[in-house]
Amino acid sequence: MKTRLLIVLTLIGMITVSCSKDYFDEDKYVEIVTENFPVDNVDATHSWSCINECTADISIDIDRGKTYTVKVYGNDPMEGFTGYVLVQGQVKNGNKLVANFSYPTVSDNLYIAVVDENGTTYSCPVTVANGKVAANIIANDLEKMQNTSRQIYDIGFDVAYCFEDSYPQPADFDFNDVVIGTNMIKNIGDTHTTITLNVSILAVGSTKMMAAALHIAGLNAASVKSVECSGDLFRYNEYGLGNFTDENDKQFFPTEQPQAGYLTTPYQNNDIYIPLTNDVHYSINRGTVTSMGMVERLYYNTMHSSYISKPTEDGTIVFTGKNIAYVTGTITITLNDGVGDRNITAKNLDMFVMEEYNSAIWEVHTFAYKTQPVIFTSGKYVKNVFPWALAVPGSSFRWPAEGVAIGSSKGSTVFDGAFQDLEHSFGMWAMDKNKAKDWYKYPQEDLVY
Repeated sequence: MKTRLLIVLTLIGMITVSCSKDYFDEDKYVEIVTENFPVDNVDATHSWSCINECTADISIDIDRGKTYTVKVYGNDPMEGFTGYVLVQGQVKNGNKLVANFSYPTVSDNLYIAVVDENGTTYSCPVTVANGKVAANIIANDLEKMQNTSRQIYDIGFDVAYCFEDSYPQPADFDFNDVVIGTNMIKNIGDTHTTITLNVSILAVGSTKMMAAALHIAGLNAASVKSVECSGDLFRYNEYGLGNFTDENDKQFFPTEQPQAGYLTTPYQNNDIYIPLTNDVHYSINRGTVTSMGMVERLYYNTMHSSYISKPTEDGTIVFTGKNIAYVTGTITITLNDGVGDRNITAKNLDMFVMEEYNSAIWEVHTFAYKTQPVIFTSGKYVKNVFPWALAVPGSSFRWPAEGVAIGSSKGSTVFDGAFQDLEHSFGMWAMDKNKAKDWYKYPQEDLVY
């Protein structure tokens, strides 16, 4: 409590003093956060990224006059006939697919697939070299590739965005206060590029009101042909907008959900951002409110039992959390024609949440975008090597249970927390960004949701 109070008092000076004097003690602030972060000796050069980026450069010379679908998979699509598509495009014979895409840092081993007009899929392994997946596929190559006429179920590149709700203060670093999943497929067409994003609110491990939005870094409004938003996420995204039933409810966005599907940021070169929800609790419980017209601010999908309760001193049962189905929406972005549009990847997805702190609105971003405001500028002074949000690849990611640090190591090389496997621990990765890159695949079963 003393530590948190000290931070509050310190930051008040940052926000409220005149322009002529700035009493914010950045060194003291960094000292406090360092003391409270669950891992000692954090790698000072850490990017806190589990995602790489490279370029596909794949030419097709198979059968004159025909068009093929070319895909880059993150896995072998022939195993279980389910493939994780990193990028795909339609390529006329004699041409090539050139496009940037993202993939997990844990491995440079990917797969190229070619689908002909009959629906037969041919695939082979490929290795990322010098930031590129390059291949020149000719007719004879097809004979050497695995093939199947069976339809392969395609899934986009999955990322779970895991947030703390305390920014700029440290807290428990369980990274489950808001968990948002994305599934992205980028399709390069003859005339335009389409990006399809399935976005889900997976968990809310906080009782604070928070909003969520998606900024796409580097995507200017002039490049956008259309944005279409559909699904339950967007059906229940406007609680509090002009209809405050509680003095603690806030309006985070400057306007209601726009008809165009997106707004533009004044701080990032007219990039687009898409409001996802003004209230993550209201969205995940699909508009359910109490008889008093207020949202139940429970813990959703962060505790093990199906419905969590505890008795008070007078014997009354108080519900603190429940497990609930994810709420999902689909965003379809159609871009104007142009090679530059093809450079948008998962690394451009700047997912962020907003929370109120010290009478200001703070945006909580992943580390790469932490000091790049989209709507509010409150966080521009907060500079340190620690993350308040992580982007973790994989649809099967198990976020920490309520109150469990994602990983820890204090004063030793003994690792603890939700991801503590000795050679695959979050703590080892935090201390050296080149080690334990696969930490998120090794959860401690009893410490994750």
